[in-house]
Amino acid sequence: MAIFGAVTLVLGAVASLIHLDAWGVPMCVFKATTGYPCMTCGGTRALVRLSHLDLSGALTMNPMVALGFMLLVPWALVDAILFLRGQALVFDVGPRLGRLLPWLIIPIVVANWMYLISVGR
Repeated sequence: MAIFGAVTLVLGAVASLIHLDAWGVPMCVFKATTGYPCMTCGGTRALVRLSHLDLSGALTMNPMVALGFMLLVPWALVDAILFLRGQALVFDVGPRLGRLLPWLIIPIVVANWMYLISVGR
């Protein structure tokens, strides 16, 4: 996760430096094909806004992706610290929680997608 977090930080910095969010070119094949936003539409713009510490702007672009990026940073930091100590960050999902997770995640993804469609992302 530390590597993924580092890559995300670099991508956010590059996207911010070249103003990728302002190019006006749709990079989403799903949206270009269907006219509807995909579940991650606005993710690049959310990442750029987070790199400028604009939390409300990032949440406006795509709440699910923005929250994911915000969770990724501390997770990656903890993972990197543990790696330096020769340890690993382990999440053990038991069978009960494993059965419950889809029922928690699917409504969040659907609600986020409905939000993106409603705001015309």
